[in-house]
Amino acid sequence: MITKPRMSAVALLALLAGVAVALSGCGGSSGTPPGMPFHIERPAAAYFDAQICSILDSAGGGAGIKGQDGGTTNVIDGRSYWTFGDTIMLDGGFLPNNAGYSDNAGVDPDNCIPITRKTDAAGVALPLLPKLDDEVTVWPAAGQVSVQPGAVHFLFNSVANSDYRTGTYEFHRIGLARFDPDSLQSTRVIENLIDADAFPGQAFSLTPATGMLLSTGYVYIYFAVDWNVRVGRVPAASIEDKAAYTYWDGEAWVADVSKSTDILRTQGGQQAFNVAFNPYLLKWTATYATNTLSAVAIAYADAPEGPFTDETMLLDCKAIFRGPGLWRSRQLVFPQIQRSYICYHATQHPEFDKNERQTLYLTYGNIATYTLWLHRIVLAPPFAQWESATGRTMYARNGQDVPGATRRGVAFYAPTEPGSGLTPIHDWYDAAGDVHRYEAEPPGAAYADRGIAFYAAMATAPGLAPVTRWESATDADRIVYSTFDLSKQGYRSAAIAFYAATLDGQTEFDADGGYVYWIRERGKYDFGCCDQTNNPTRQTGDPQHEFTLGVDPAPGGYEGVVCSPVCGTGGEIVWSGEVTFTPNARGGKLTLTPNGPKAGQ
Repeated sequence: MITKPRMSAVALLALLAGVAVALSGCGGSSGTPPGMPFHIERPAAAYFDAQICSILDSAGGGAGIKGQDGGTTNVIDGRSYWTFGDTIMLDGGFLPNNAGYSDNAGVDPDNCIPITRKTDAAGVALPLLPKLDDEVTVWPAAGQVSVQPGAVHFLFNSVANSDYRTGTYEFHRIGLARFDPDSLQSTRVIENLIDADAFPGQAFSLTPATGMLLSTGYVYIYFAVDWNVRVGRVPAASIEDKAAYTYWDGEAWVADVSKSTDILRTQGGQQAFNVAFNPYLLKWTATYATNTLSAVAIAYADAPEGPFTDETMLLDCKAIFRGPGLWRSRQLVFPQIQRSYICYHATQHPEFDKNERQTLYLTYGNIATYTLWLHRIVLAPPFAQWESATGRTMYARNGQDVPGATRRGVAFYAPTEPGSGLTPIHDWYDAAGDVHRYEAEPPGAAYADRGIAFYAAMATAPGLAPVTRWESATDADRIVYSTFDLSKQGYRSAAIAFYAATLDGQTEFDADGGYVYWIRERGKYDFGCCDQTNNPTRQTGDPQHEFTLGVDPAPGGYEGVVCSPVCGTGGEIVWSGEVTFTPNARGGKLTLTPNGPKAGQ
């Protein structure tokens, strides 16, 4: 039986804190040659993944719906309540939002999740939260909690202006509402919980309110400013009292929301940050869309207030929606915008997860298909290489010590619970030679079975690398399992033992560098990223990096948050006015002074 890490979440933080780096052997008696390569260390990697289904069937979900996004859930007595955002009807109508529920008894998410949506007597979808006169729409899909009998509380984003074609949105405020789980009738409770006036010189990000969490008697609320994330909390019993909310300033909870600080900083911005505890990893996990809404990422913390670090890409949605897949069987709702909003509103649904959340089930939206897709991801923790004083190697899951041995670095990532496509890999031990072999089958009569060490695929699969058994050229009993070519370290290849994840290609967030990521008109609208392959604002098919800044800018000019390499080092700003760059902690801000019209217009 595989044991879990023998340490608390706090101890695990001490082991993993700081920027993840590729570890190499150092210190202690070792037979490991200098320069032995290892992989970067994160709490987990995505091992297997598969798109399962659209949770909106082709018949409109039994409610006349053509498309919708959002998709947060909250569970009461085995029933998941779903909240959705903008909803387009088959008859051409529009709803600002919608809601529904799924009864989870007997439901296997691998066969999709049937949802009953809120409708009128004729079976036509109804909004969960009607919009006000000053709102073009209102999005309730920003987290929900149950802290009172007969009520579900949820955050909503009040939208003043929107244009999905250019990705420009203007928000009034973040508010709090509740709905009756029996009737799905809603009531606004706090109309203005947080607004952008609290953050002079900054702005709400796309989807300002991102998530809610109930933990240890508190309700945590997550919200986004300048594409990073902040957090507040309130005693659960006081959830409807605006004065009871406090906000994390990095050291303490304070009443002034303007004193709040970032708990997540990302390379490619974030959207729909949501948090849940993962008992498999002993971590609080946050998932969100990133890389200009073209990927799904996960980050980790030891407390709900963060900080959330070790950002790791789980899915590259460009690969999903530009290759073969389930999505090609659907009629596109917005075929004209297939290159933006590729993957957004990535949301965890812990109630459906398996094996203590080793297997995750996420939903995410895609603007072209305009539906929520259910996706399965199998996580794999890191396995470290340990070395005895005699140079013999062993492998153990991160957090497990090997007495009398020295930890060298992360060799590979592998699941520790069974699942489809996974084979048990045993720790076979030859006591006479003090040799460990990690194989699916017994390597010989001299080897005793010490149990299952982990699980792995025995054939190649997307994202997996072959793990080779390498033997020292001078001592065949000195064995190393690695995805790297160790011939230059004095080893010879014996055989491929199994396949594993490695996190090769993952990058680190450099807070001191940066490129233009987002441009906005000061105090008004957001504008898109300059990424040449995913630019919602580019007006032509020209691959040149370009911002759409408008032909009649406001006197205040434009400013951009400079924090991300996703736009590339060669990005060009098409603007004939004055451009100034001011460095700051995030990399810098770019200010464009409107001395003239945009070039070419």
